[in-house]
Parts: sequence; C-alpha cells; structure tokens
Amino acid sequence: MLITRTHFADRTEGILTLPDGQQIATLERPWLDNKPFFSCIKPDIYIVDRDKAGTHRWYRLRDVDGRTDIEIHIANLVSELMGCIAPCMYIKNGVGYGSQEACELILKWFGDNSFVLEIR
Repeated sequence: MLITRTHFADRTEGILTLPDGQQIATLERPWLDNKPFFSCIKPDIYIVDRDKAGTHRWYRLRDVDGRTDIEIHIANLVSELMGCIAPCMYIKNGVGYGSQEACELILKWFGDNSFVLEIR
C-alpha cells in the first residue's frame, strides 16, 4: 500500500491507495522533525502487522526509526493521534470522517496478514 502525503501546519493529510486502486484518506500529526507523540513519522517503507494486543488493536508499524507504538487506528481528529495514522473515508476542514469504515476496509484486505506500507 502507498500513502502520499500533504503537510499542513496543524496536520498531515494523505491518500492511501488500497491494492485494488481504491483510495481513502489518512490523517496524521503535522511534521515536527519526527518528535515522538507530536509528529507524523518519516516517509519510508514499513512492515505493518495485525495488532491484537495494543491500545487500539488494528495494525502496528514495525521498526519506525526513533519511535515506538505507531499504530494505524480509528480517529477523527489530530488530537486523538500520538504519531499514529488514522484512515478515514474523507477529510473535511482537517476532520476525518468514516474512520471505522476505512479501518474495516484495510482489515478486509489484509485480515491478520502483515503487509508493506510505503509513505511518501
């Protein structure tokens, strides 16, 4: 999967492309030099695993440089994220909508399998 990002002063928005070409939005913290809890993560290629034990229990990124516990999970506001990624069906004025539905689409594609996520 691929996330292509656009950075704003107060947030980062992205377009996540699913394996069939369908696109959903992503919402993240703004880029603040990879500062834990306050910044989105660096662009890179990550392995993502199903997370059945974490706080949100959706997906967790492996080996994020300088960071821990980076998850893909339901959220509608940047303030609900601590460096994680919130899939949304769409974003309007910095607010994500349909996050549960977007997470369920990812779960439908990958289930308990790991996958590769490229962030640009």
